[in-house]
Amino acid sequence: MKQNRVDLPRTFPGHPALDEDGRNALRRLLTAYARHNPSVGYCQVDQLVLEELVREKFPKLVNHLDYLGVQVACVTGPWSLLPWESAI
Repeated sequence: MKQNRVDLPRTFPGHPALDEDGRNALRRLLTAYARHNPSVGYCQVDQLVLEELVREKFPKLVNHLDYLGVQVACVTGPWSLLPWESAI
């Protein structure tokens, strides 16, 4: 659970839903999920798996994003987040 404590302050800094209360709520949600599904654990793993899948299935897109200097996670990150209502 240490990794999500390290990552949370870096997750969308300045986002209005991720003030101290929002980060604490998200931390509790991530911890609960990691305990519920220990084979997956901290869910940032899922973003890495999604990036691998996008790289495999859409190589032209990834090459273009790489050319632009845009990380795949910058594009896919918002899609993989739970609705804020789930975390608060």
